[in-house]
Amino acid sequence: MNAPWPRPIEAVSDGLPALPADGELILRADRLGMTATIRAHAAPPRVFRLREGALAEELRVDDDDALMAARVLAEPDALVSLLPDGFGAPAALELVAWRPRRRAVLRVRGERGDTCWLKFLDRKAWRRAERAFAAFGEAAPPLCLVRPFALSAELRAYVARPAAGASLRERLQRSEPVQWPLLALALRSLAAMPAAGELPELGFDHARAATVGMLQKACSVWPQLEELVAGIGALRAPRPAAAGLVHGDLHDKQVFVAGSMVSLIDLEGIGRGDPRIDVANFVEHLRLRDLQARGEDSGLADTVARRCANGAADRDLRTLRLLVRARLCGVYALRPRWHDLVVRLVHEVATGLEELR
Repeated sequence: MNAPWPRPIEAVSDGLPALPADGELILRADRLGMTATIRAHAAPPRVFRLREGALAEELRVDDDDALMAARVLAEPDALVSLLPDGFGAPAALELVAWRPRRRAVLRVRGERGDTCWLKFLDRKAWRRAERAFAAFGEAAPPLCLVRPFALSAELRAYVARPAAGASLRERLQRSEPVQWPLLALALRSLAAMPAAGELPELGFDHARAATVGMLQKACSVWPQLEELVAGIGALRAPRPAAAGLVHGDLHDKQVFVAGSMVSLIDLEGIGRGDPRIDVANFVEHLRLRDLQARGEDSGLADTVARRCANGAADRDLRTLRLLVRARLCGVYALRPRWHDLVVRLVHEVATGLEELR
């Protein structure tokens, strides 16, 4: 969807509540039209529909008839049969993420202080998740896949225990040492995992379509991104690689480290394809965190890429990294606080496209 915003982006916040000190505004153009999400640490997300010439209308998860989260929030006892043995009745349910009509995540706290996660999906994503969870096999150490504890077709939701350890993002924020060779080994273990049954293909064409779609949505805010759409569309595919299991959305918040084990979460989008796509997505997010935190590239992403690429040709990995960087242009163009970051990313992608021609 590429509709114009109802008013200039600088004025979008006029009809919205004030952002908390740690809050972020995320704009979207999707099946609901134009929406704005206010996301802050330790607070449930608030979503508003934007309409031209009218005050923003706050949406409620209770009214989201595409997801079953409202039913569980209203009747927590409906969860009891899905929770681990000994968990007890849910003492508290917290909405921690919500994208209307697409997905919602609840943190469930038990009477004894235990925690688990409940993720709701729309019908299409749920069908894909069921196939994915049934298809992939066991991972070899040091990799651990955080599989659902229980699945509910009735709720189109799954329950998972927390991953062991801290997320890679938390470790980086605290400047804790990271065993990068361990991470590289875990990625190779993921790619080599056995899988049975039907899984979606997550190759170059799929990744390029996702990037083009994201850029086109962001063109409603940054019309100049249209130039990148043409360049990405003409980007030559890298040479074929041996297919493997691909997470599909691998970044530093999906990776947890505890001792000598690496855990991955959010596995419902897993597929088969080019494992270098996971590497490119992973290292480009590491680079993005550098730019967000320090305004400069420390070189960490390049170092990790060399460890994880497992002999991939430089040009091939550069192509895939450029594809991810272009998608991040679209993602962060819809987050007003990152204007200067997007300016930099747009320039880098345009330059990279010229170099790869």
